Formats: sequence, structure tokens, C-alpha cells
Amino acid sequence: MAGIPTNFAIVPGQSVEVPGILQPADESFRTNFGLVETSGSTAHVEVTLLDSNGSQLGSGSFTLGPYFALQRSLASLAPGAVMDGGALRVEVTGASGAVLAYASAVANGIQSQDPTTLDMTLDPQLLGSGEEGGITGIEAG
Repeated sequence: MAGIPTNFAIVPGQSVEVPGILQPADESFRTNFGLVETSGSTAHVEVTLLDSNGSQLGSGSFTLGPYFALQRSLASLAPGAVMDGGALRVEVTGASGAVLAYASAVANGIQSQDPTTLDMTLDPQLLGSGEEGGITGIEAG
């Protein structure tokens, strides 16, 4: 998983998407999603599975305690759902916590169980803000 500064976490009334959700009919991948509470408070979260057209396929509600992390199978939201290129919409609906979200598409191959991490969308104003915790540059090598 990529490290995401906690100031990118969403709070009550905010939502993000996790794009690139895979659950192909040939079962070559399975997808899990995760939520992490980052503020030390409780958060009530609604997670909605959307197909590539934005239609809702299923949803679930979760309560995260302070600093709690959970990971669930996509099937917990919509058993039997098949998609290529869907998204998860994650919204903090109550309490006062702050939440980061991610997904992980895992290869179901005999030779590989390798995951691909799918990050939540990040607020572009925070990306280049220069504020503490903002991303101000990338260095390679």
C-alpha cells in the first residue's frame, strides 16, 4: 500500500472514490477494499459499489473505532457482482472520525496471488498546497 498523509482522510460529509475495481467473470482477479480511521475518533462509513456506468450494485455500512482498520471482500457488498473498471464510493456519514480508503485487486492465478493496489482519489488542492502533509514533489532514483 502506498503511504497517504492523514490530512487526505475524509471526514463526515465528505466522500471519495476508489477507481479501477475488478471482479471479472473469469475469476482471474478478486477485489478487497479497506478503510482506516486516522484521527483517533469513531467514524460511520458507507461504501457503495458502482459499475463502469456509475450504477449502484451494492453497498454496506461500517463503524470504525479509533485508529481501526478493516478489509473486506468486494463480495460482502454485492455477492456475484461482475465488473471491469467499476469504482467504490466511500462516504463518512457520521461521528467525527477521518478515513482513508483503498482497494486491492488480487490475481487468482495458480502461479501468482499478486495484488495491485488501487488508491482513493486525492483532493487536488491538497496535492500541491505546500501545507504540512501535502505532496510537493516526487523524486525518483
